[in-house]
Amino acid sequence: MSTNISKRAKRAETRSTLKVSEERLAKFCREHHIRRLALQADGRRGRNGRWPSEFLVEFERGRQVGYFDLIAAELELSQLLRRKVELITPGSLPNDQRTQILKEATNLYLAA
Repeated sequence: MSTNISKRAKRAETRSTLKVSEERLAKFCREHHIRRLALQADGRRGRNGRWPSEFLVEFERGRQVGYFDLIAAELELSQLLRRKVELITPGSLPNDQRTQILKEATNLYLAA
């Protein structure tokens, strides 16, 4: 139970740091057929003091997403967050690290 509460608190803190509302982020995800959007790792600041710019993205099951769709979502999210971001799909992660990275990611949006 406390783990669930701490995960929610971490998500809320991360969203407020990103300066975007939960509603706006959810609208963006629905428009782009994203079922999961997460910050890679635990969302802590990197060595340079900046927040990570790599976001894990999983699209709705059965949805064919092409390169241009991915880039369009990446550009729109960059505008929304007012910084350059990179969207990474699970398939682009190294096989030997994929499970660990997906497990440790901080979800910002998860479709019901």
